[in-house]
Amino acid sequence: MPAAKLGRMTLPGRQAQPDPQARTGRQARKALARKHLDRKIRIRLRLYALLFMVLLGVVAVELVVVGAWAILPVLACLAGGIVAGRIASRMFRLEWDSAARNVVGKVDVIGGVILLAYIAFTVFRGRIVGMWVPASIAGMCSLAVLAGAMFGQVLGTVGGIKDLVERLRSPK
Repeated sequence: MPAAKLGRMTLPGRQAQPDPQARTGRQARKALARKHLDRKIRIRLRLYALLFMVLLGVVAVELVVVGAWAILPVLACLAGGIVAGRIASRMFRLEWDSAARNVVGKVDVIGGVILLAYIAFTVFRGRIVGMWVPASIAGMCSLAVLAGAMFGQVLGTVGGIKDLVERLRSPK
């Protein structure tokens, strides 16, 4: 019988049990994000993700009520919303704050212009969507655009964080 290591015994033919204190990849990423991401960014990402899931659920329910013929316009609106959300995610310029030792989002001049355009798009999205889809599904497609915009915001922000981390890691 092999000798015990650190108080654990390994039986022949069996592997040692994993250390319960060891963090998995997801837990390590969460701890890293908690430590190095500004709280406002984390809250914003959670809110966008929650809104995306709720709006997608509402759109799915309305899609069941309306019928299968509306799937293609709804998917097109969702894709358009994702593109708009990715563009709008640029309104917050992500940068490293050396004093606080975390990533913060700041609105610059370009971000301000994008923010104003995004607000105008959000206010008039029903009319914009109504130009391309039948009136009977305009509301549902408008919600699909909004859901896509929320998802696009999450994708754009996460992508921006990854780009920033790569820039910080690369030798200068």
